[in-house]
Formats: sequence, structure tokens, C-alpha cells
Amino acid sequence: MSADQEWKKCSTCKKSINFTEDYYVCSVSTCNTKRTGYTFCSVPCFDQHIPAARHKSAGAIREQAPEKSDVKDGKTEPPRRKKIIPQMYSKPSNKQVSKGGDILVIASRFKDFVSEQSEFNTSASVMSALSDHLRHVAMQAIDNAREDGRRTVMESDLKFLDKLNLNI
Repeated sequence: MSADQEWKKCSTCKKSINFTEDYYVCSVSTCNTKRTGYTFCSVPCFDQHIPAARHKSAGAIREQAPEKSDVKDGKTEPPRRKKIIPQMYSKPSNKQVSKGGDILVIASRFKDFVSEQSEFNTSASVMSALSDHLRHVAMQAIDNAREDGRRTVMESDLKFLDKLNLNI
């Protein structure tokens, strides 16, 4: 096997994996990041990876190496990031409505907090109203993350709460 036909090396045995040849990757997403990029030439090599990675359940996924023409300067083209286009939420979707009855706060802790701060009692109906408010806040934060092209809601997505004079 010549070096010009080699695409990558097996992460376990260091055997060459040639262009357009079948290889295996781990089904656990953390093993498939750009930083780790584990590739295995065979299922037995993949099996040697399992004890070291300590996965509870993982499988070998068969893939095919790219063609040599698809590779530039020894590296395959990275996947293009897709910017997520924001959706405006005028009404909650069916998925949100179906979960609308769930309480999103720990009632006992909230009641304890109110009691400690003011020695007041808390009505049970406060929990559903507070959960509805949290759903609304979460949807606005999701919209902000989506506008920034992220799939992770961060603290910066809650900055709209500053307008309400909430110290978050």
C-alpha cells in the first residue's frame, strides 16, 4: 500500500485506511468529534476501543472513506455550518401545549424561599403561573440563540430580562 492511497490510520492498530475503503466509527458522539476523530479499520480494533472509552453501550458504524478527489491538502472538507433561521412564536406549538401542564419549578423550594423572605404562604396556583412565565422566557432565549446561529441557550440569551429590571 502506497502512502498516496492512504486516507487515515486506524486509531487502534495504526493500519492504513485507504480512500473509498470501508472503516468504522464509534456510535458515541463524543468519540466522533473533530478533536478525537477515532477511526477503526475493523470491528476487532473497534472492540479494543470500548474498554478504554468506558462506554455503557456503543456500536461500530460502518462508513466509507472519501475519494481522493474529495480531499484537499490531505484533509477532507469540513461540513459547512448551517445557520438556523429563527421562527417567530406567536402561539405555542402542539408540543409546547402538551407539556403546558408540567410544573417547571421545585414547589417546596419556592415556597420555602417565599416563607423565609416574608413569612407568607404560597398558593398552589402560583406554580403553574410561574411555569408558564418560565416557558415564555425560555422560548425568547431559544429565539435569541437561534438568531445567533447556535443550538445552545446561554446566559447572554436572557439579556432581554434586564429590561424588566430583573437581576439575572
